[in-house]
Amino acid sequence: MLQAKDLRIGNYIKMQGVNRPIKVSIIDTTETSICTKSEPIPLTEEILKNNFGFKNTYKIGNKKYFEHSEYRISFTVVDNCFVFDFGPATIGQRGYVHEVQNLFKELTQKDIEINL
Repeated sequence: MLQAKDLRIGNYIKMQGVNRPIKVSIIDTTETSICTKSEPIPLTEEILKNNFGFKNTYKIGNKKYFEHSEYRISFTVVDNCFVFDFGPATIGQRGYVHEVQNLFKELTQKDIEINL
């Protein structure tokens, strides 16, 4: 279940009964601030590479390292956990598409348009 406070206009989410991702266009916080019919879209390596501009740079053991083509943002995948770094600082784990959209907005002050 998603909470409205975690979303921004332009985020992509899944809705019950809809077979494609939905782009958030309005956020209503007048009720309980919880979208009961929506759920986050799980992050995958393919989404990060095909939609966010990351490329696979190398692999050591069970860790895969990816870097962004334009920004100094990288991530490591260990057992399907995505840990993001911005320059020398570790930002933390992200597991959903809207979280990475929000992360990009905070770090770059730009909205990232993606096609799911």
